[in-house]
Amino acid sequence: MNNVIDSAGTAAIRVSGDANANPNVAVPFARVLNNTIYGGSQQRGVGVEVGPNASPTILNNIFANTTNALTVAAGSTPVIGSNLYHNNASPTQASNPLAGTTPLFQTGADPLFVNAANGNFYLAPGALAIDSSLNTLQDRVTYVNQVKTPLGFPQSPIVAPTYDIYGQLRKDDPNADPLGLGATVFKDRGAVDSSDSVGPYATLLGPADNDLNGMDQDTTLTVVQLNSALLPEFRILVADGLGFPSSNEGSRVDASTINNGSITVTRDLELLVEGVDYHLGYSLADNTLLLTPLSEIWEPGHVFTVRLNNQDRFVIEAPGGDAVVDGDQFTIVDANARTITYEFDSGFGLQVPQTLTLEVPSSGASFAGISDAQTFQISNGTQTIVFEFDDNNAILTPG
Repeated sequence: MNNVIDSAGTAAIRVSGDANANPNVAVPFARVLNNTIYGGSQQRGVGVEVGPNASPTILNNIFANTTNALTVAAGSTPVIGSNLYHNNASPTQASNPLAGTTPLFQTGADPLFVNAANGNFYLAPGALAIDSSLNTLQDRVTYVNQVKTPLGFPQSPIVAPTYDIYGQLRKDDPNADPLGLGATVFKDRGAVDSSDSVGPYATLLGPADNDLNGMDQDTTLTVVQLNSALLPEFRILVADGLGFPSSNEGSRVDASTINNGSITVTRDLELLVEGVDYHLGYSLADNTLLLTPLSEIWEPGHVFTVRLNNQDRFVIEAPGGDAVVDGDQFTIVDANARTITYEFDSGFGLQVPQTLTLEVPSSGASFAGISDAQTFQISNGTQTIVFEFDDNNAILTPG
């Protein structure tokens, strides 16, 4: 229950009983609930393999990019229902018995995950898996009548998990029409529920903000003023959820978004360049962002500002100067249909004609070489200037 299995290979989940055909062997009644099984970038492997003499319940799972979402050995009797299938070689339609009851098939063109290639299996907006789980499935009648009731055991219906793999409460996505069944229809199929409505947060770890030792001279939150310190790095906690002391960890930070497109560093308002002025690194193990200067120490006596962008935005990457000419334009239209046109302006250009060049051979280089006291003159037609070559500080001809 609540597992994300990525590129598992032969079989992501295997449920099997005793291979012996003896009628007295145990038959496992496993519950395979709300898992997300992803074969990889290409169709590969089996999602759930049901071996001989097994009778699991396979409910509310997502099968994507597998060769076979399910395989069932002869004689096994699984209960299959409310699963979602996406880009599997089999099954591909509801008429296939292995699709089970109330299946959903999502085509390749429809969104399913935010970024499966980078391990982000949060459901994309509009995914059919949202709010579509079967909340409760009653015990099998024959199992109750033949096993539980004679032994005095109470019934134990199968209930979809209340929390997802990240500890988030499964709740309604207001942007999706619920397709779920049962008392609680707002649970998503798969392991990750689309209930993370709070974005990541950031906390400065080093240098510490408003530290107990009084190193920070500025009590303003997120502003640190140090009178004397050598800083080899800026260390920032970038995590998801509600933060301490809440146990809600959110759906985690997408590490692929931690880059110089979402993080900027300035020194006295001058934008620094990642890879030229500093290194940027992020560790998923402890959710720590490190900004390390190439000079090994952040230079004292400056104001450094670190900005973390956590909003949707458009970024314009201007072409290099050799790719534009003076007067080139581009237009931006905002959500309110307001239009602004920008024009590249190269400024003023100054063209200087090539000046007069004299090449004078040194003395001894040839019979025409220049020696001390020799002269030459330059005239513009109205004025003549005489130049004398001197190598002993004795000028013979006034110039």
